[in-house]
Amino acid sequence: MNQMLNVAQVFASHIDDVSEGQRASYRHWLDSNPGVLDRIEERTRERVADDVSEGHINAISLARYYRIVDVARQEVKGVFTDAEVLMLLDGSPTSVMSGELNERVASLYYSEFGEEALSRDSMQYKLCKKLAGLTRLQELGLIDIIECAWRNPANGLEYAMAHLCRQIDA
Repeated sequence: MNQMLNVAQVFASHIDDVSEGQRASYRHWLDSNPGVLDRIEERTRERVADDVSEGHINAISLARYYRIVDVARQEVKGVFTDAEVLMLLDGSPTSVMSGELNERVASLYYSEFGEEALSRDSMQYKLCKKLAGLTRLQELGLIDIIECAWRNPANGLEYAMAHLCRQIDA
């Protein structure tokens, strides 16, 4: 189990060329999602057996995670307008969305937009209402798409539009 105690740190820092900025981003994410390492360790411990190692569990879990993300990403495609995607990208542009394990994505954006300033007829308020209607899995897909777009400034907007907006057949 000692390997599991450090699994998240290993993901963020085992590669020699990881920058201090990447480490700081990861530490911020950990701080905004308290208990995540304990949950990872607990979930892994539940699944380990004599013939199934921690590494095997981690590989299976990661494969399942990406499958879930792929399904969730498909569920949010076509939900948002171009203007809403722009607001999502501008709302809190950072390479990692912090706090998403403890708060709903609508709450994160609502506070980012300045909740006291949002009138019920504003585009931001309407976007937050739409975000509040997403399932937890759909939020996961949305967060994944937005983070991938934020991490690719050269064509992040195109990426987000391609994965979030309804495609019009020519």
